[in-house]
Amino acid sequence: MLEKKSASKQPAHSKSTTLFHMAIAVLIVVQLASSEFMHKPKGRQPGNWLFEIHEYAGLTAFCLALLFFSSIFYRSIGTKPGLLFPWFSCAHLRSLWQDTQNHSKALLSMKVPAHTPSSPVICAFHGAGLLLVLGMGLTGSMWYLTTNFLTGANVLGHYAKETHEALSTFIWAYIIVHASFGVLNQLLGRQKLAEMLSYKK
Repeated sequence: MLEKKSASKQPAHSKSTTLFHMAIAVLIVVQLASSEFMHKPKGRQPGNWLFEIHEYAGLTAFCLALLFFSSIFYRSIGTKPGLLFPWFSCAHLRSLWQDTQNHSKALLSMKVPAHTPSSPVICAFHGAGLLLVLGMGLTGSMWYLTTNFLTGANVLGHYAKETHEALSTFIWAYIIVHASFGVLNQLLGRQKLAEMLSYKK
């Protein structure tokens, strides 16, 4: 009985997960904000100081995202990798499909789907966000390295830049959806934002 009670009080996320999430989120917001006003390099003319902030914030976010990605495979607290990335398991895909149907029915009925942190849809959404950040970080890092350390015609850098800019649209959409549901759950009293971002567990 005591074991069940202590298990129920186990936090959904570890302190390290909360710190990673907050740090990466802040860096991504800095990147998106700076991208709206920065001046990119043109020819021999370097970018402005906002472009440099964008670069270094991106490199830092990529390193943190890589560390966080590697940590999810051996941590004891938090969402299991199979729920975050269900694409390689028939059982997880079936659960995701069933949960997607439940969410769709709720939305078609003009209702807000029930919020459960272990929901396959929510977990897969978080996993997709992490992969999106990794993709942005990888292409941005390739663009940075090829621009600063390779000379002459640079096909790799060009495609890295094009892919990086294309992915930025999805990052904007992801953050808007993520933040909107966070605020909505706060208004409905299902999960407080202060609890989601709190370092104290």
